[in-house]
Amino acid sequence: MSENKKKKTAVKKTAVKKTPKKGLLLRIVIILVVVGVIGYFGARYFPQTQLDQVKVEEVKVEIKNLIPESTTGNISLPEMLVGYDDVVISWESSNESAVNKLGVVNSPSYEQEDKIVNLTATISINSSDAMAKLFNDFFKVNNQKIVFTITIKHREASSEEKIRLVKVGLFVPLTTATDIGLLTQDHLFNSVNINWQTSNASIMTAAGKKVATGAVNLTATLTCEDKTETIIFNTLVTDQPSIVTALDTNFDNLKTGTYSSVWENGGWSYERAILATDLTQTPDPDAISEQSYQKGRFKAENGKNASMTLMTFVDKPNRLTFDYEIFATDKKTTYTKDTFLNVYYSENNVWILLSKSAPLGSDKYTFDYDLSTLNLPVRFKIEIETAYASMRVDIDNVLITRYIASADVSRWIEGNIPASLSKSMFLPLTTVYGGIIEWTSSHLALSKEGLVTKQTAATKVVLTALVKGFGANINLSVNVTVSGLNTVTPVEIYFIDIGKYGQSDCGESIYIKYDNIDILVDAGDNIKASNQAIREVIDLYSEDKVIEYLIATHPDADHIGGLPFIFELYEVLNLIQFNGDHTTNLYQKYKTAYLAEECSTCAVLDAYNNVGSCMREITLGPDVFIEFLNTKNYEAKEPNTRSIVFILEAYGIRTLLTGDADNGSNSHLERDYMNTVGNIDILKAVHHGTKAGTTTEFLQAVDPEVVIITNGNYFGNKHGHPTYDAINRIYQYDNKITVYAVVGGDSEVCSLSASNSYKCELSDPMADRNGTIKITIDSNGYNIYSEHYQEKPLELSSTNFWITNPMNNFQYAK
Repeated sequence: MSENKKKKTAVKKTAVKKTPKKGLLLRIVIILVVVGVIGYFGARYFPQTQLDQVKVEEVKVEIKNLIPESTTGNISLPEMLVGYDDVVISWESSNESAVNKLGVVNSPSYEQEDKIVNLTATISINSSDAMAKLFNDFFKVNNQKIVFTITIKHREASSEEKIRLVKVGLFVPLTTATDIGLLTQDHLFNSVNINWQTSNASIMTAAGKKVATGAVNLTATLTCEDKTETIIFNTLVTDQPSIVTALDTNFDNLKTGTYSSVWENGGWSYERAILATDLTQTPDPDAISEQSYQKGRFKAENGKNASMTLMTFVDKPNRLTFDYEIFATDKKTTYTKDTFLNVYYSENNVWILLSKSAPLGSDKYTFDYDLSTLNLPVRFKIEIETAYASMRVDIDNVLITRYIASADVSRWIEGNIPASLSKSMFLPLTTVYGGIIEWTSSHLALSKEGLVTKQTAATKVVLTALVKGFGANINLSVNVTVSGLNTVTPVEIYFIDIGKYGQSDCGESIYIKYDNIDILVDAGDNIKASNQAIREVIDLYSEDKVIEYLIATHPDADHIGGLPFIFELYEVLNLIQFNGDHTTNLYQKYKTAYLAEECSTCAVLDAYNNVGSCMREITLGPDVFIEFLNTKNYEAKEPNTRSIVFILEAYGIRTLLTGDADNGSNSHLERDYMNTVGNIDILKAVHHGTKAGTTTEFLQAVDPEVVIITNGNYFGNKHGHPTYDAINRIYQYDNKITVYAVVGGDSEVCSLSASNSYKCELSDPMADRNGTIKITIDSNGYNIYSEHYQEKPLELSSTNFWITNPMNNFQYAK
């Protein structure tokens, strides 16, 4: 039974296998039809396809003859050629800012390197016959690409530009007791003649040789072709060495101790003293407002003197001055007992009386003492002695000056030689104190005149300075890295549009990416829309979502408000933050967040002073590093004043990031540090473009090429940012500086407030809006892009906000 079933089953299977014969015949018929159709159309179209292939190859040859290997002018990029009407050519550029798809060339400036650009031509046959197009696509006739590598040569400098650059190398100290070195030859162009004249050769010759003492003018005349410029330097020739500040203590922003304890601050040790806060009416740039200042307050008793003792030695002291005022604690106006002010000095821990005052009365006094006879390193002690049961004396403005030492000369030279170079510079031939510098170099990548000759890879060069004129010669070596010709990893800076969703009225956040290193500077306010904007940028570009360095510039809400969100969302490895704390709940949330993160934390002053693992200079890679500057205001009470200021230097391009460090609270803030910066390329406008920052004096010191403004949501926000004062100052100083704002906005109503801020009622936030601005830096220089403008960012002078601004006095020279 089972065998019969098996046989029947087998028969059935055999029958089933025989049934497909009809289907097979049908398939064969279909294949023959298709082959016939292909054969028919192939016979019709294939010869045309072959002809089209020949056309494409001929067009390639024609294009090759049109595209140069290098150029300084525009390039002809045809979309079709004569005789090839059905051949279409489209173009793409690897660097639109150097040469766009229309062939318009923007040559690098005379200070920049040549740029290497790839132009890609895509060649196709334009056919309305769908079957012909199908054949061309199938046989890869269409969309054939050919890539041309072109060198966009930098343009030659004009006569004016040559003179302007040579001017940078001219330096004469304001005061000198020595001969000085003068630049007499143009090593960069060899076409600018430099001729020096002196107003009085009996004091100093035209060659910079000291003859006698007195005031003299040294005049440099620079001539290039038909252009001439004359610069006059005033200098005072003396017999005394230059004087520098050894210690300047005005007690402001220092933390106090108590009368009952001995405590230390600001380089001094205090006994029976506190730092007292008084109020005064002090004008700030916006209004007359009440400001506070501190002074040293000492309470001496009969038999118990009050004092402040310098903790470090001063070498070659010159002068000690301070102000002091005496008060009787019982408010007596008649003084019957003695109160004295004593000043001591010590060379070896033995105190020697330097000066003892006459008996003091209720009055204001100034102590001023010549210390030039103290030739050895010494310390000082200021002491209050009284016969009263209690006597108060307030001391302020303690200033100790000293004569310069070789270390001062060395520090000045080191501060004026950059750690890395991508282009030539004039090496200084004298110092701010005088003297003559003779240079030698360890490598031809950087000559003793400062000429850069790039090697294939980045090259370490040792510059050696021999300084004459200060008694014994001073020898100093400075390490400089010269950028190489090889392709480098670009550095990308994103000035984030935190107001793109319309809720962030102020604030800023800046994201920096280098290789797999992520850096974030501030994070706007604690607003969801702002958080989203920042997150979008980081998530788009960060590879591992780990922030290696987070920099919190100062404790204002519109800078640290979003940082708890950052700590929650991303892993943060290192935090560099402002000095001190703040009283707001938002600050407490920020503090709780970073403590919970358990990341490495450094206050900026610890970083500047290289305390522990904190570093003034953070090396991110070859020729790429961050350097924190000392503004001398990091211990201020006012948040903006203590903003962290630092330089990001990449392949010789220097970007200065300034937080909100304006002159609103301290009118000298920019002046306090600007001369330590050196020339920069890119400046983040101080405090969102406030009128209390980015002064003309500051611009002259740092000399930027580009200024970026970040101010939250729109032009003319509730703070009136960016202000016309700052914008006018930038253009007035140099109308070739390009200014780009992250925000935009058009308004039907704008008005000047009582404090002259230009505030607007926003109607269209997207008008003239660049959005997030991206700067890419590599060995060829930098390129700038914006979120909403494909070709290049919109320059501020072209915005309706500036065109219609009634206070528009200056603009960019297009």
